[in-house]
Amino acid sequence: MNIIALSDVHLRSANPIARKDNIVKTQFKKLKFIFDYAIEHDCIILQAGDFLDKSRDWNLLVMLIHFFGKYKKIKFYCVLGQHDSYLYSRTRGTTLGILERMGIVNILNNRMTQYIDDWCIYGSGWGEPLPKANYYENNILITHRSIADTEVYPGQKYTDYEKFINANLLYDLVIVGDIHRSFNYRSSGGRYIVNTGPMIRAEANEYNIDHHAPHFWHFEVGNPKQGSKIQGQIIPIPHKPSDEVISRSHIIERNNVDITEMSKLLDRVIDDKDKEFAIQKIFTDESIKPKTRRILQEIYDNAKQG
Repeated sequence: MNIIALSDVHLRSANPIARKDNIVKTQFKKLKFIFDYAIEHDCIILQAGDFLDKSRDWNLLVMLIHFFGKYKKIKFYCVLGQHDSYLYSRTRGTTLGILERMGIVNILNNRMTQYIDDWCIYGSGWGEPLPKANYYENNILITHRSIADTEVYPGQKYTDYEKFINANLLYDLVIVGDIHRSFNYRSSGGRYIVNTGPMIRAEANEYNIDHHAPHFWHFEVGNPKQGSKIQGQIIPIPHKPSDEVISRSHIIERNNVDITEMSKLLDRVIDDKDKEFAIQKIFTDESIKPKTRRILQEIYDNAKQG
């Protein structure tokens, strides 16, 4: 059996602020490369959650129905990430849920096991407990949880990838999503745990700019009873240099905001009894620098949504 292992994809129908190109076209070019590879090498695709950037994206739904329609022979299995679920409804009324009901994708969870060519494929989405393997060999796990090789920010809570696979000995292959950092580890017994990182670099952070090269893993898995082992290789996904597609101008703009002016404006709001009026007055005060007003508006809008 041939497997493509893929972590966070974050498909979307609109450009994030950090991208210079048309990310919608770019993401489908990358997806086409992956699916064409799957056809050529007779692979199933196992995706570890956050296939979507937003759980409800109807423009993207139309695009995905059209895209998957060209690859009807591809078997696609995934688990739910935070971005794939809508509140507590999980898949009801979501883009991914509709694709599942149409028979286009297969969503696995900790209560559902998929059997393919003498292998058991288990799923554990975001917030779900790990499933219990039913057999002592030929087990694959797809999971969306905080497993990593190092902390992304100070104090981050995560499970070390080496400790995880050594604590779950029944899984021959573990495919991880959630933390947008790639890693791979092969145990002395030949078992793998991998995170491919994001398929597309949507954020202007140091990792995406200086380190990450989009890729997936191609695994060939046989029957351990016959002496076969899991063999894996990294397959690069064609991509442009980060400086051609990622912009940091919005970050530079934020860093150039007059902190003294911002502090005085916030004091005005705090001291005013009618805080809503004070805020609205700031938004229309043309004496305040436009950059400062834009950031205050963004803070205000986020607070209202929260």
